[in-house]
Amino acid sequence: LGRFAPGFDAVVGNPPYVRADEGAEGLLRYRRAVERHPVPAVAEVLTQKWDLFVPFVALGLHLLRPGEGRLGMIVSNAV
Repeated sequence: LGRFAPGFDAVVGNPPYVRADEGAEGLLRYRRAVERHPVPAVAEVLTQKWDLFVPFVALGLHLLRPGEGRLGMIVSNAV
């Protein structure tokens, strides 16, 4: 967690929603950069076909205080 240790009590977000099969060139470069994210909790959820909001949710969970934090995200009903 670095400078945020021991974690946040709450994380709230409205991550971008972009379908996994949208293939604009800029979006594909962004997706490749996200796949190299240094936090293992993010990298391990990016398998097969994933929508862009997935790494935001994974990082939000990672930033929470273990066992005590709350996460609130506005996401697609695809979840």
